[in-house]
Amino acid sequence: VEAFLHLSSCWTVVVPPMGDLCYFGLPSTEIESTLRLLGFPRRKRAQVFRYLKDMERAALSVFYE
Repeated sequence: VEAFLHLSSCWTVVVPPMGDLCYFGLPSTEIESTLRLLGFPRRKRAQVFRYLKDMERAALSVFYE
């Protein structure tokens, strides 16, 4: 959860000229560098990356409700 909160300002968002915000998710490069900067062990990063992508999907479904 800590890593997900650190990524809160990294969402890819597009604002069309005549529409609502469109959230596309978190860039994988941002996730990877955040995990490194937070000191996650290399062997655990892949699993934590998958957890963060699951959290991202859940957040996107809430954004688009």
